[in-house]
Amino acid sequence: MPAPEIVYENDELVCVCKPAGMPSQPDPTGQTDLLTLLQVRYGDERQVRVGLVHRLDTPTGGVMVYAKTAAALSRLSALVQNHERFVKEYLCVLPDAPVQPVGELTDELYHDKTKNKSFVVKTARAGSKAARLEYEVLSRAQGGETLCRVRLYTGRTHQI
Repeated sequence: MPAPEIVYENDELVCVCKPAGMPSQPDPTGQTDLLTLLQVRYGDERQVRVGLVHRLDTPTGGVMVYAKTAAALSRLSALVQNHERFVKEYLCVLPDAPVQPVGELTDELYHDKTKNKSFVVKTARAGSKAARLEYEVLSRAQGGETLCRVRLYTGRTHQI
């Protein structure tokens, strides 16, 4: 597995491009994950213990932030949890165009852990959580595929 591409780094954090198909952290598949690669990379450097600030689903590629100190992990995790100064924005290719070129979706999602799938449910129930995102259509291909920018306001499993 090639070394991850570092897009920004300082003494407290490292921002890395996670390839699509690579887990953000160790998972039951046992395949190489980004957190372990970073822990190996920084393992001998001042006893740095790389910490996971947020996750991206394995099929998703993009920039991820990892902490290099316990203090940074605590501060960054609080920013993510409180939705402060931490924007989660994605480019997504959809098989068809949404009805509206710009919109907001608010749904109640239930994550079935046994199937590792999320489902929209009509009303709140035990284990379901509210999910909110905004989208904007950027372009459409002749075959119907549509490129959209998606901004998440909640970080639910398989939300997009």
